[in-house]
Amino acid sequence: ADVIVGLGINTDWSFEAACLDLNPRAPLVAVDGSVSANRLLRLGIQQMLTSPIFLKRGQVSNAKQAMLAGAKGLSVSTAFRQFFAQPQRIFVNEMISADERTGCLSWSRLREMHANVLGADAKIFLKVDIEGAEYRVLHDVARDASQLTGLVVEFHDCDLMYERLVEIAAEFRDELVVVHVHGNNYAGVSGDTQFPMALEVTFVHRSIIDADQIAVTDQGSYPICRLCPWPFRRGSHIALIF
Repeated sequence: ADVIVGLGINTDWSFEAACLDLNPRAPLVAVDGSVSANRLLRLGIQQMLTSPIFLKRGQVSNAKQAMLAGAKGLSVSTAFRQFFAQPQRIFVNEMISADERTGCLSWSRLREMHANVLGADAKIFLKVDIEGAEYRVLHDVARDASQLTGLVVEFHDCDLMYERLVEIAAEFRDELVVVHVHGNNYAGVSGDTQFPMALEVTFVHRSIIDADQIAVTDQGSYPICRLCPWPFRRGSHIALIF
């Protein structure tokens, strides 16, 4: 890929950092309107300032927790600032959306704003984790599917949005192939169908994967443990059989 794009960062940019470890020369464009170094700093200070209030009330445990949370917030703020201060790392403090409301921008507008790295010839590796907005945004992204080397999406509320998920996957079918599916066990499963409420789906452009490689990943059951050896945060992997 010529450039890495992360839609949805919050306080965890480890995925983007891992991509840059593999491709250190690639620029990074990260988009998230819910977080910034200054906001993290303010939240950290606010949490630390509540510690004396808890102490006055005799709530020592709460005071310690507030101090630790505040210190963590200050640490994350510093790490955020240092990470995005590196050359060729662009942070866009807006929400990605299907429209151009205040504080929001569309995928098309993002490409226009950063045409120097997201131009017509750019080969893009894209991560999308935007808490449900993927169902609105990916239709726009699909127009540029030929430029995606890879696409990693966390689909949310899959028990309710399954039909829309299938429609979106079909929009990318001519250019991209699904190589892995992982049920996010932290989100859990639907009580009625036992279907994961959040699915992490990995697509790769058909031009960079051959039929034999597709066959390796097309096992009919997921996750493939060597690709995803540890379940996320709690419990065991959610077994998916197609």
